[in-house]
Amino acid sequence: MREDVLIQPLDTWLVQGFGPLHRRHTITTLLEQAHTDMPVVAAVAPEGPTLAECDAKLFRYRAALDAGADPAVVAGWIAETQAERKRAEQRHQAPA
Repeated sequence: MREDVLIQPLDTWLVQGFGPLHRRHTITTLLEQAHTDMPVVAAVAPEGPTLAECDAKLFRYRAALDAGADPAVVAGWIAETQAERKRAEQRHQAPA
């Protein structure tokens, strides 16, 4: 789905539930639901950073170098992030 199609309805929905006039009711409702005997679904922990997260780190490290950071320190960060990125690529390519 394209972002421009989704943003307006999503913003409208969020304002309906969390706008200043509705916030108290929404919080009360959420708290009431939290205290029911609803089963809790455990969140699946990611196996590590995603490709996008690794790329964002590498971009920030380049900016740090451009700003005058110690190249030896940044080189260590880059090596670590490149290894994480390789693992993320392998997870991404692995069959589900």
